[in-house]
Amino acid sequence: RGRGEPSMPSRVLKALGFSSAAAALDEVTGRRGYGPAGILLGPLPPPQSILEVPLGHVGSKLFTERVRAREYVLKNSPVLFHTESWIETLLTPQEWLPPSILLFVVILVSLVTWGALTYPSPTFADDRIHSTMYGFISLLIVFRTSQAYARWWEGRTLWGSIVNSTRNLASNAACWMNDDARYTRVIICTITFAYSTKQLLRGRRLDPTEVQGLFTKNEIDRINSVEHIPMLMMDEIRRAMKFELREQRERGSSGSHLRTSDNWDMIISADIKALVDALGACERIAKTPMPFGYLAQLRIFILVWLITWPLGLTLEYGWATIPLVSVCAWMMLKIEEIAVQCEQPFGMEANDLPLDTICVTIERNLLEILRRAEYLRTHDDLVDTKSFKARILKP
Repeated sequence: RGRGEPSMPSRVLKALGFSSAAAALDEVTGRRGYGPAGILLGPLPPPQSILEVPLGHVGSKLFTERVRAREYVLKNSPVLFHTESWIETLLTPQEWLPPSILLFVVILVSLVTWGALTYPSPTFADDRIHSTMYGFISLLIVFRTSQAYARWWEGRTLWGSIVNSTRNLASNAACWMNDDARYTRVIICTITFAYSTKQLLRGRRLDPTEVQGLFTKNEIDRINSVEHIPMLMMDEIRRAMKFELREQRERGSSGSHLRTSDNWDMIISADIKALVDALGACERIAKTPMPFGYLAQLRIFILVWLITWPLGLTLEYGWATIPLVSVCAWMMLKIEEIAVQCEQPFGMEANDLPLDTICVTIERNLLEILRRAEYLRTHDDLVDTKSFKARILKP
């Protein structure tokens, strides 16, 4: 049947004159379409690209068909390198590139060195002030770097929580929800939540190529018309839960043999809450940069200290002061540049979190859960120990 059309049992009831019962059946099953202005009224209808596939094989089909989509996601993903080799570390070119401000600092240092050598003064030989200020500035740089790394690590911890919560949500939905199309849609919305959260943190809309096969083109357009896509996915999951819970209660009251369980909705609600909490914490990191005043004062102190340092070195080192101060400037400015990269961990730079890889991991895990659930739904009799190996190995 098409989108928004009544189901076959509903048509039979209407033909027999039971219009109210048919309307109630349509309400329980929750097979709704879209209302005015593209507002989603019910659980998203099954994607057209998989309508021709038997419902029990949706997970396997998506797992196979979305190989190219996952490769597209991973193509530009940042990669975190871990190595214990000093040689490999030292041969990384981008780690040797100087900060953009270094050339300006070297020019100023050269001018100050030339002035100190041209017009020497005995007072320039006293370097105690710069030695004292060196410890103070080093403390500020360490504090700046530690705060930036704390933001980076918190972001990684939150995405680890998202990975675990999506697995729990998909597994619980596949276990407790009776309607196959409904729990399939819950898993698809959970996968889309991960992709949309990644794009939200980067200030972008949902990429149609990333969710190709999960939704139709019209569905993607309607999804992108919403301001906050991750919360739309959570609302869709909650709406699916509402209809599933209502249907289970009605079947339980009618003596249906289909399984029902108390409080399964509370278990899934806890998973949804964990996802929303992690989303909000990630948004807090992305939208709250380090205070501008602190960064400005730190950079001013570093610049003034580096420019005036040659005054205390020229009488002893002469023109060698320029390369000496330039090397120290490169070290200080490079550490400050690393702090800038780490304080916003959700971007596409080399030291940012590999969110694309994490999203692909979530998709693969959830589709595997879907494939396993589809197989077990057709083999509920596999409960003895002899069939345990078959359940685990069956695709």
